Amino acid sequence: MRILHMNTKTNAFLGKLLPANEDIQIILGNIREKYNLPEIELGEGTIEDYLVQDVDFQAIYDEIEQELHSAGGFIPKGMETFYAAYRVNKIPQVDDLDGSPQHVINSFQQIVEMLMNLWTPAFMQLDGMIKQITEHTFIYLLTGEAVEISEDWFSLVASTSLFGEPVTMAIASSGSDLKSITEQFKAQHRQTFGKQPKITKGRLNTADLLRMKYEGKSIADIADNYILRNPSEFPKDPRSKTYKEAKAKLEERIKKSMQRLDDTFTQIIGDKK
Repeated sequence: MRILHMNTKTNAFLGKLLPANEDIQIILGNIREKYNLPEIELGEGTIEDYLVQDVDFQAIYDEIEQELHSAGGFIPKGMETFYAAYRVNKIPQVDDLDGSPQHVINSFQQIVEMLMNLWTPAFMQLDGMIKQITEHTFIYLLTGEAVEISEDWFSLVASTSLFGEPVTMAIASSGSDLKSITEQFKAQHRQTFGKQPKITKGRLNTADLLRMKYEGKSIADIADNYILRNPSEFPKDPRSKTYKEAKAKLEERIKKSMQRLDDTFTQIIGDKK
């Protein structure tokens, strides 16, 4: 999985405004009230300068993180059930569809499992984002300073599985650097699938012959078809020794070129069987 980068000024701008988020404001208010903590303004020192009692800062940090996971504003609408299942490493179960037959329920279950595979990279990104929001909120609580957000928040390139096959996907927001996401996507695609084969003019011409092979034609029949379409390359008398030698060489050449093209086709479609 590759993390993408936003513009540094954008990071700083959004970081300054992050503590004003409604969910974060509620969490900060609850924490201050529960632990009897003052509100620290930027430049006033740290919260430790104002404490009159010992405070379990680790407990505060953990509570902030827990509250952020529970806050509705950070989980995409409609994804709450899937994200909750991901958090406990489970897959939502389709138990009943108004009395639908079991094979229908099984089909829907397969769709749910496919969606979980597809969304897991995004959920991993969301986990990381909530972890960072926890750190930012904790720092703001202690110092009053709204620090710059990390560069890995709003864009993601990752490889996952879809219908049992590997896929590479990109997630970008309005603040994403398009040049960066394009380069990252190319790199991730190469890492997942390797270098893309180049279809030359010669390989394109051979594709007709490869199709004939897939259709069940013999190498001899394919060679005859080639000779029919390119008569000037061969002796006119099919009974002559030179014709038979030329056709034998053609058949061998066709075998080798089709094997190479078959490998290319397999690489393009990703069929490893």
